[in-house]
Amino acid sequence: MSTALLVILIVLAIVVIAALVMGSRKARERQHEARRVEADEHREEAQIRDSRARAQEAEAEERAAKAKREAAHADEQSTLARQERRAAEDRHRQADQIDPDVDEDAAAEERARRFERSVPGSGLQSDRGTDESQRDGAYNGDAARDDEVRVKGDDLRVEDDESQQPQRSR
Repeated sequence: MSTALLVILIVLAIVVIAALVMGSRKARERQHEARRVEADEHREEAQIRDSRARAQEAEAEERAAKAKREAAHADEQSTLARQERRAAEDRHRQADQIDPDVDEDAAAEERARRFERSVPGSGLQSDRGTDESQRDGAYNGDAARDDEVRVKGDDLRVEDDESQQPQRSR
């Protein structure tokens, strides 16, 4: 082989090697750029999710605070209801003491029985949501009881199944 041909082959090999090196650098640079773009997209998505998470946390905290306020309000109402029940019981006792037609012990027992029906487990139950038959004394599940209570307007009568004699206890 001639020297010129050898020089041309060496130069050609160097050019090919240089082209390969430059091509691999460009490919690596394109790959890095693609990864940077992908990383930026991930960061943007992370920011969006972080914003959503913060909004959900704020909403959850707001709901928790509202629930806490409502629970405090419910406790306050329960306390007021207990106070009202005590005041009502006191007024009933006073009325029973004043009324000459009332046996105070029987009236106290009837109030206790009525209290057990309206306050199962010491929780107060109002007449709201009950139908007229329940307010008139026909309570569900009370058919087997010995005594039956009938309330008509302001007139309270206790009927004992054994005696069938209505006793006025107002």
